[in-house]
Amino acid sequence: MTPIRSRWPATVVLVLGTVSLATGCGSSRGLGEACVSDGDCAAVAPRCQTTGRVCVECTTDGDCDGGRVCDATRGICATSGARALCRSDADCPTDSPRCDATLGRCSGCREDSECPSDAPVCEVTTGRCRGCQDDAQCTGGTRCDPVLGRCGFGCSADAECPTERPRCDIVARQCVGCLTRGDCSAESPYCDPGAGQCVGCRSDSDCGGESPVCALDTRTCGASCPEGRTRCADGCVDLSTDAASCGACGNVCPEGQTCAGGTCSVGGCAADLTRCADACVDLRSDGRNCGGCGHACAAGEVCAGGVCSSAGCPGGLTDCAGACVDVTSDVGSCGGCGNACATGQSCCAGTCVDLATDSAHCGGCATACGSGLECRASRCDCPGEQSLCGAGCVDLATDTRHCGACGNACGASEVCDAGTCTCSAGLTACATSCVNLTSDARNCGACGMVCRPGLVCEASTCRMRGP
Repeated sequence: MTPIRSRWPATVVLVLGTVSLATGCGSSRGLGEACVSDGDCAAVAPRCQTTGRVCVECTTDGDCDGGRVCDATRGICATSGARALCRSDADCPTDSPRCDATLGRCSGCREDSECPSDAPVCEVTTGRCRGCQDDAQCTGGTRCDPVLGRCGFGCSADAECPTERPRCDIVARQCVGCLTRGDCSAESPYCDPGAGQCVGCRSDSDCGGESPVCALDTRTCGASCPEGRTRCADGCVDLSTDAASCGACGNVCPEGQTCAGGTCSVGGCAADLTRCADACVDLRSDGRNCGGCGHACAAGEVCAGGVCSSAGCPGGLTDCAGACVDVTSDVGSCGGCGNACATGQSCCAGTCVDLATDSAHCGGCATACGSGLECRASRCDCPGEQSLCGAGCVDLATDTRHCGACGNACGASEVCDAGTCTCSAGLTACATSCVNLTSDARNCGACGMVCRPGLVCEASTCRMRGP
């Protein structure tokens, strides 16, 4: 059939059977609009998708720049969790919450007002909030640090700092409470350089007398650790969250990991979970993050082993809204779909438990405390003031086999008093032995007082042996 040309040269109408496509000189189709070839599409969506015959941003990774890859299903260039197609903000994930109506895709921002104070500038071309470049881009009296690209109470001298943060850390270019101990008062005499503030103590060595323990969360000295804290070498710590003592004193998490629930993990998430935006998800089963953050399965598919599949869930797993989950261990569907455990709990055999306090699941689902022990801070421990030495509970203050510490045994003539080995009643410590000064011929009346040959010690006095 011969095309029908109108008397206006700017518009051509092609009639092909029952399908018509209008094009105009210089006019192109936007994202999601119908097309026949790449030539029909605008620069913002330059490729004509062969399956759906609509204009898209990409069909292969080669169409993307800036290290992004092509999500061929949606036809857009994407990073881990951004660039989802959208019609409104409601269609967008939490890490890219704004819908750019012009491009029809999700982004982190559309204007500066949608960005946080530490990254106040919206880079419209990428839809990302970035750091500041000058003071005019900062609010609340903060200044721009062009090196770090962030707004803050920057400084180059003490004179530029407010009263509550009087010292200038010229390396970090930030106003802080103290730089040395000389900046602190008698009430809080120590400077914590990491926090840039004066504190009551940094470790137990800063405490003494009736308050020998340093509580690291409050940085104050006390008689003992508060509830939920355990005394480790440096002071009182929370074994469920402290990266330097995670689950046990001295168990340091590797660089880049944090401590959650007494277990070292990446991004603050429990083992086997990955942080996507502001949530910890299982990339092996999450239908919205299947195999990678932001990779959503199509309608009717489920995520099994990190791969979207239309074949249903494999044995042992349950289909929960498109996610193949193990309801015996999944904290979001523990014992059944949608039955989420409370924050800080774990799912063990389909039951939500607190690994920090549950004696049947202490620090791990398969760890049960023995008879007489209780679970404290994810460790099986003895009740009250007793301590676990080997397989038994002992009182370190009085036990002669474990005096003051496990394995510290007192001598045959010693007793354990307040955690210190001392001589039994009636005996005196001389050198390394406990002796009776009233009858010991080598220590008669006083340590080192030796009776001459032929004499004995009686009533603390050297004298001739009686008939």
